[in-house]
Amino acid sequence: DGEPCGECQSCEAIKKGSHWDVLEVDGARFRGIEDVKELAYKAYLSPMGNRKVYIIDECHMLTEPAWNGLLKLLEEPPPHLVIMLCTTHFEKIPDTISSRCQLYPFTKLTPDRIKQKLELICQSIGIAPDSRHIQFIIEKAGGNMRSAENTLEQVCQIKDRGG
Repeated sequence: DGEPCGECQSCEAIKKGSHWDVLEVDGARFRGIEDVKELAYKAYLSPMGNRKVYIIDECHMLTEPAWNGLLKLLEEPPPHLVIMLCTTHFEKIPDTISSRCQLYPFTKLTPDRIKQKLELICQSIGIAPDSRHIQFIIEKAGGNMRSAENTLEQVCQIKDRGG
């Protein structure tokens, strides 16, 4: 039905980042034309399931040649391919790219939602969250879960060092 169950083998593989048809790349590292050429080549290979999904995170970090290479794939994608370009800096996406995409803006998360998620993360890694640290992280994040997760990681590293 198109809705994830969260429990099957496919859903579990996606959660673990090991799904055979879902590829997530970091635009800060994966940014050159050669990277895009390899991605485009693999895009035309048949998926194991019904769809192949490419997620390019921090896509605003791509180089101009990489954007040019990606343009052809966006203009003529194979029918089984879904490309998701994720960014916190939409203004840095070239017009030639953004004009070929559907925009799905996300709203900032509430402090309560961030707190719930941070507590789940802490529980999953076996640490007891300190309410002062959680509150600090929530305030610093400004509604952005990625910022909250990054700050949590930094706080955990400081605590591990005895800080």
